[in-house]
Amino acid sequence: MHPATKISLIITTYNWLQALGFVLRSLEYQTDKNFEVIIADDGSGPDTKQLIKNFSDTSEITVKHFWHEDDGFRVAAARNGAAALAEGDYFVFIDGDCCLMPSFIASHRKRAENKWFVAGRRVYLKKRFTAKIFKKAWRFFNWPSCILFIMGLTGQCNRPFQFLSIPQSNKARKKQAKKWEKVQTCNLGVWKEDFYGRWV
Repeated sequence: MHPATKISLIITTYNWLQALGFVLRSLEYQTDKNFEVIIADDGSGPDTKQLIKNFSDTSEITVKHFWHEDDGFRVAAARNGAAALAEGDYFVFIDGDCCLMPSFIASHRKRAENKWFVAGRRVYLKKRFTAKIFKKAWRFFNWPSCILFIMGLTGQCNRPFQFLSIPQSNKARKKQAKKWEKVQTCNLGVWKEDFYGRWV
């Protein structure tokens, strides 16, 4: 993907201020700054709106907020509403409890390829470690990968090897191209024209 192509990062959320606050803070450390943020809000209360406004007022990142009324679990509709506000040519979807490593946007830009989507993974932190992060306000998303890897080996999270930069060829990544059933929107990159259908 060309460096000038804007990426639209779409973040789903629902009434979890602490997590969303950490996610937004992690965006400030991205090495690739050419992206906008759209919050896909599935009916959160006014505190979430205020949190987003406070962040937007103090950040250079463009932030938009799509909200609809809380009427049950309608997160897909919230994503669609957020996508309608997006100005980028490439969408990256994440969940509102997924903090991003500094190279996250840059990695998606590097791997974006015409007629392909990118399905990534996430690392789950253990409950006790998460509570400690919230209490101490650790900016763990900016820690060196080797530290996070060691913490994973000591049981603080799953998939510790996700923190290591292990080279993977284009051919290897496309090996399971048709096994899309487990694709999740916690980490998904897709071209705007593919999201809406290339005939639109």
